[in-house]
Formats: sequence, structure tokens, C-alpha cells
Amino acid sequence: MSLALAGSGKKYKNCHRKIKEENTKMKEQIKELTLLLAYLTSWDEKYRLIKQEFKKSWKGYDYGIINKLDEEEYIYQENKHKYFILTKKGIEEAEKLMQKYKIEKTIKAEN
Repeated sequence: MSLALAGSGKKYKNCHRKIKEENTKMKEQIKELTLLLAYLTSWDEKYRLIKQEFKKSWKGYDYGIINKLDEEEYIYQENKHKYFILTKKGIEEAEKLMQKYKIEKTIKAEN
């Protein structure tokens, strides 16, 4: 009887490890897709005073993921704003993700 229990404990640990790995992978994919969606739904805003253009996106995503993207410097956010700014690193990563997920870049129509 004790041999059977010892074997099932090992199976449980392997199963638990596998679930944890899959959960980590899924969280990473959600983070990637959030960055990609933010990039795809972003808009460009020009600032005349500093002669620079920024890509902005609304904060309509999970705040835990937004904060993680901010920590990893893919975006820049200020708490008082309802949008965040995609950094150069974030834009480059989003463009890589477009290739990874086989999404073609389309040209947005000017209004």
C-alpha cells in the first residue's frame, strides 16, 4: 500500500509542475497579446513643443498586465491618465509579435 502512495505522490508532483508551467506560459501569452492589441488599437499623437510623436493606447486591459508591461518598460503610464504610451521597446516587441502570431500590418486610413 505504501508503494502505491509513493508512486501517486510523484505523479501528483509531476502533474502539478506541468500545470504550473502551462499557467506560466499562458500568462506570458496573455501579456504578449495585450501588448499586441494595445499596439494594433493605438493612435499617434504629435507634440509640437518637443517635436515628437507618441503611440498611445487606452488602459482598457487588465491592470496587473498593464503594470507588468510598465515594469518591463514596454509602456509608460501615469496613474492619472486613461491611456498609456508605447515605448520604442514596446513598439519593437509588438512588431515582432505580429510576425509570431502571423498578423499582417495594415495601413490606417487618414481622416
